[in-house]
Amino acid sequence: MKRPRDDQVQPTPVRRRRGLARMALVLDAAATEFAAVGYDRATTNSIAERAQISPGSLYQYFSDKAAIASALAQRYVNELVVSQAGTFSELGDELAALPLPEVIERIIDPLIAFNVQHPAFLILFARKDVPELLSGAVQPMEDAFAGRIADVIQRRNPSIPKTRIDAVTETSILVFRGLMIGVSTLVPEDRERRATEAKAAITGYLQHRSIL
Repeated sequence: MKRPRDDQVQPTPVRRRRGLARMALVLDAAATEFAAVGYDRATTNSIAERAQISPGSLYQYFSDKAAIASALAQRYVNELVVSQAGTFSELGDELAALPLPEVIERIIDPLIAFNVQHPAFLILFARKDVPELLSGAVQPMEDAFAGRIADVIQRRNPSIPKTRIDAVTETSILVFRGLMIGVSTLVPEDRERRATEAKAAITGYLQHRSIL
């Protein structure tokens, strides 16, 4: 009986669990490395060193740095989608009925907390030249998040055309993203001050555009 090649052998549950654990270890190391030196300066060798594995072991799971970043981006997307779902689904119509500053606070505070917990998040997603692999991973999340915000704004302002709602939603997200770059590295007092300014800027912009 002909013996199957190694690449034809199905991994056992134990090997699969070990492989998943090793991949998670690489992603944890990549997140730390990206936060420490940035995406451009990070290398597969430095990520492997931080993960305490050999570069050869790393390449068993990821072909290059972009593939690692893409997998890390997908992890962030999955976690943030869960966080966003809780913010919007639990509040429902209540969110749309709150005063505008409180609506902004309810939406933004969890995002700030997420960024503080995951300092590599904006390092990957706030880049102007986001690699295609990352763009593909984050776009569905951004679309879903923008859609939820637009829905809340639309319910509060039913007479405003959807095209205008979409435009102010996009601008608000851009303002928030710009102000939050580097927030995870700030001391708590400065972080709170930056968050307050971000919320005030977005609230003021929406009010200026007659979005209530």
